[in-house]
Amino acid sequence: MLRKPAFWIAFGLLDLVLLGFCAWLLPRTFPLITVDITMGRETAVQQARALAVEHGWGPGGDVRTAVSFVSDNTVQSFVELEGGGAEAFTKLVDDGFYTPYRWRVRLFREGEADVTNVYFAPDGTPVAFAEAVPEAAERPNLTADAARALAPTKEADRG
Repeated sequence: MLRKPAFWIAFGLLDLVLLGFCAWLLPRTFPLITVDITMGRETAVQQARALAVEHGWGPGGDVRTAVSFVSDNTVQSFVELEGGGAEAFTKLVDDGFYTPYRWRVRLFREGEADVTNVYFAPDGTPVAFAEAVPEAAERPNLTADAARALAPTKEADRG
């Protein structure tokens, strides 16, 4: 049977049909999203350090950095399965409401629990930060009156 040309012709035709099916199915299963990455690794580190100094995040001083370009697959899976499919996720990203791909810059000192993560969109826009503060860290406390004096008023929020 394996030596007959009819078997190999049928096998080749079946291969072509399956290849066509895969070519049709692949973009529907794994949609491609174009991401313009205009911020580089070194720029992300410089901006994260500058933001940390400006806002007093992290351990301060000379810190080590770890940089990665990460994606949020959890949100993508949820939107694609429960929120309207791949088209809905693509629209969410294209409209700028959500940035699933981002730079994460971790500022830390080895052996210390005070760690800050600063997140940037691929174009360099800061989108979030997270700071882990050790329980034993002493931070300044404000009295209730001092906190109210610093808080914006409702009129200032509208203006």
